[in-house]
Amino acid sequence: MNKSKRSSGAKHTLKPTNKAAPTKKEEPKEEKGSSSKISYKELQDKKWEEEVNKKKLKEQLEEKKFRNLAVRISKEENIVCLSIDGSQQSKDAFEIILTEFLPYIHNSVLICPHIYNNPLDEKTNWRYQKSNVIEYFRTRLTTSLADYLGYLIIQDRDSNKVHEIEQVYKISEMNECKYFFCGYEGLREQSLKPERIDVGIEYLLAESKIPTFIMKDNKKRGNKNKGYQWLLLMDRNVSDSYLVIDLFLPFIDKKVDKIYGLTLMPETTTNDEYMKKKFYEKMQELNFKEKEQFNYSFLQYKEHPSKVLVDFVNHNTEQFFDFVVFLNNPMKSKSQKRECETFKYAKQLFANIAFCNYAFIYGYDVKEISKLPNETDPRKYLDKVKKINATQVQEALNNENP
Repeated sequence: MNKSKRSSGAKHTLKPTNKAAPTKKEEPKEEKGSSSKISYKELQDKKWEEEVNKKKLKEQLEEKKFRNLAVRISKEENIVCLSIDGSQQSKDAFEIILTEFLPYIHNSVLICPHIYNNPLDEKTNWRYQKSNVIEYFRTRLTTSLADYLGYLIIQDRDSNKVHEIEQVYKISEMNECKYFFCGYEGLREQSLKPERIDVGIEYLLAESKIPTFIMKDNKKRGNKNKGYQWLLLMDRNVSDSYLVIDLFLPFIDKKVDKIYGLTLMPETTTNDEYMKKKFYEKMQELNFKEKEQFNYSFLQYKEHPSKVLVDFVNHNTEQFFDFVVFLNNPMKSKSQKRECETFKYAKQLFANIAFCNYAFIYGYDVKEISKLPNETDPRKYLDKVKKINATQVQEALNNENP
């Protein structure tokens, strides 16, 4: 696909007119010091202001075409949602989705919601201003999506939402998206306050019901010698956490990518044979070849798995990981917030984050999961939960011995 550069906006140049000024009727002479006559500079400023107002009106009319857009797409199509903003990571994520991921997704459609804040728009960094963001992505959508459908969705900031990413995620829900992407730096919002990143991560870990990517790295497969390196995190306490890899298979190129299975387990546990066996069985099921296409290891931790994991990923001189994939417990994210281990993964790891909550894999509604004890793995009771309604879940848990 041809790469298109951002088109520079046309500059407004106003030249003095050579036409003779129209004759005016004689007016009463004004007292000395009167300033009723309009100077040449004031006239030019007035014309400039009119040009600017026309441009703004044109933008507003164009914006109405996209605002509150409900994309009408058939159920057979796989819709990918990318939250766009003025950050470089948002632009990098768009290019990676376009070149590396959409070709792997059958009947793919890309929607790009942009949330702006009118009171901050003129004051914020120019990259984050609404007109610049719209100009860039509208150009990229119209010139680069020849083989796919693409939509730009523009909305003003809803103050009732805890974060802009919540508003974008609600748009993705409305359009029944299958995958959700956002740039890490874009989570700062237009205010550019670093602490807003934490709020955005908290929301996604607690509320997302679809496979979610938080993009940090901008490298494409073409810049890699051996494709992408995917690190699959498996928890010894969650016996089937390896299944999360199924959700991200459309993004993995078996010809060049490699999957690393890593089991995290406390020091008191020394046996990882079960997780290793399950991981190997999964790789064989997918026809991956050992060493060439996948590898396996384990890490032990004392109290916090995030400490050993961050060191393993960020300071590994032998292996660089592009994506860290894990299964998340949304109830732990809700109750523990920034103390949750998966929050620390998303915040501290120098790699793209790919995760999914229990709710999506096992067909639970988040409200149903919220009725389970925080430390309980709901999948142990999968058969019973599927057969009974949400109000009977707790009773089933009380009667079942793990």
